[in-house]
Amino acid sequence: MFTGIVTGLGEVLQRRFDPAKGVERLSFAAPGHTEGLALGGSIAVNGVCVSAVAIEGEQVSVELIQETLSRTTLGALKLGDPLNLERCLPPGPGWTGTWCRATSTGSRS
Repeated sequence: MFTGIVTGLGEVLQRRFDPAKGVERLSFAAPGHTEGLALGGSIAVNGVCVSAVAIEGEQVSVELIQETLSRTTLGALKLGDPLNLERCLPPGPGWTGTWCRATSTGSRS
């Protein structure tokens, strides 16, 4: 689960297409966001939940399919672009307040 609160800024370090897998590998600096992040762990990049496939120090790499690239801002990223980062909210007693679930069934004009 993500809160939608940006917890830090990263930077695009590399974009590389992997023809064998048919995915693009995005590598980015993620200062302060790699502690406790394991391979397969989730991190939100510009609001898009992605899974870490490589972690080296404070650098994270993820693999993006074409659908993700075409439907999100991740497809337009260039080297050096800033990124909004957010780690997922860990389960536990830190979840306080009132939780609710809402569903929109229509629109109002």
